[in-house]
Amino acid sequence: MATRSGRAALIALVAVLLIVGGAVWLAGPRPLGAAGPVKVVGSTAEASFAIGDMTVRQVRYVDRRELRYSFRLANLNLTPVWVSGLADGNARPTLLRLKEISPSGFLLGPYASRRVTLRMLMTDCERLSARAGSLLHSVRIQMRVLGVAPRAATVDLPEALRLSSAREASCPRATSKSRSPG
Repeated sequence: MATRSGRAALIALVAVLLIVGGAVWLAGPRPLGAAGPVKVVGSTAEASFAIGDMTVRQVRYVDRRELRYSFRLANLNLTPVWVSGLADGNARPTLLRLKEISPSGFLLGPYASRRVTLRMLMTDCERLSARAGSLLHSVRIQMRVLGVAPRAATVDLPEALRLSSAREASCPRATSKSRSPG
């Protein structure tokens, strides 16, 4: 009897592993993508321009203000994915501190998309010279394939986000020694 139940348990385990492994394989190397239109809130000025095949959204830096960058997050595959938030290992541009992606904790069905907002804090202008800038072109998003297999997906933003460092008058914590010459 123990042999039969042991075999049944082993077969069930193999079946579960095949299903989860198949789902992860179906999700592919780039399970999520991003599309416009892009909306940016929290800056006093912005403009878009193309550099080669990349579109850049230039945003005016406002010290210690929250910047919200909205776009459509899309599931590019046949397998449903559960999006749970930002993953560890995101780039840290000098002028931006990523806070969260909202909403978080939602299901994206096969080939479905949903509008999301990347929330970040504009900060640390005192570390860059007045003509320098920061660029954010992708984010890592934590997700689960079929609600089971956790992984992080790198998503290229539809428009790279560029912030120029503020002039001294607009950067209250800047000192003569905090900024590099430039």
